Amino acid sequence: MKNLFTALFLIITLTSFCPTNNNTPDNEALIKLYIKARNNYKTSKIITLVDKGYKETFVDGSLEIKDLEHLKETILFQKGIESKIKLISLESTDENTVTTIEEYSSYIDIALGRKLRTFKIIYTIKNGRILNQKMIPLKGYDEITEFNIKCWGKFTDFCSKNKVEFDDSKMNYEMAVNLKQALEKYLNSKK
Repeated sequence: MKNLFTALFLIITLTSFCPTNNNTPDNEALIKLYIKARNNYKTSKIITLVDKGYKETFVDGSLEIKDLEHLKETILFQKGIESKIKLISLESTDENTVTTIEEYSSYIDIALGRKLRTFKIIYTIKNGRILNQKMIPLKGYDEITEFNIKCWGKFTDFCSKNKVEFDDSKMNYEMAVNLKQALEKYLNSKK
């Protein structure tokens, strides 16, 4: 009986020190999964990777994504304009933070000849899920934005002159499809 208790004690003691696999990816792997899911527009997968209080903010504190519903709408819009994220670098800053450099592109950039935007993104992780993204523009962002605004202005001038309409009242998949059709008309007019 004493041997049974000793053996049981040893088994319990040894197994308590063994690492457990709770299927929570490490932080860097989590961010890679998130970017992959964003690039594939998998909202159901993305929701499993983010916290229920998820937000995306700019360095100045302004909200880019205010909640999960807004995130889903944005992803569907991005699907319509074929938006992609290119991961340039990734580094764990501490146990709750991963910092990346990411380049953003979309069909809008291709159609209008816009310059791509690159950001330093600071991801905050809570309980194995992404709680927040803080977006910090990199050097040259203001010049790129100014150039891209001029490109957008030429496009909207074309739309006005040629009665090409797209509803920009709500950023959703339907708006993205209509926008892409307008961009295709713009591209075809340049041939």
